[in-house]
Amino acid sequence: MWKQTSCQGLINNDPNDYMLDTACFRYNDQLWGPHTVDHFASLQTRQLERFCSRYGNPRCEAVDAFTISWLKENNWIFPPPYLTPRILKHMSAGGEIGTLVLPQ
Repeated sequence: MWKQTSCQGLINNDPNDYMLDTACFRYNDQLWGPHTVDHFASLQTRQLERFCSRYGNPRCEAVDAFTISWLKENNWIFPPPYLTPRILKHMSAGGEIGTLVLPQ
């Protein structure tokens, strides 16, 4: 399921590790949540207790979100834009649901 959002608050301290502004996340979580897992995050940028990371992080559920099933989750997805085609393919193939947020 595709959900579109217009909230574009971006915190960008490191080009390889960023997050949506917390207030924007809460707004989207109220509209489309509750979300259960934050994919493409780190310990510093996660919006939820459960998260997957590109690299090993303390408390992350998986390194590389594509290596696990996203079924039975309401996935929060704020990825690097270049991953969008791969994410859409992954979600379509597996029937996963979630909120995908991309910069304009």
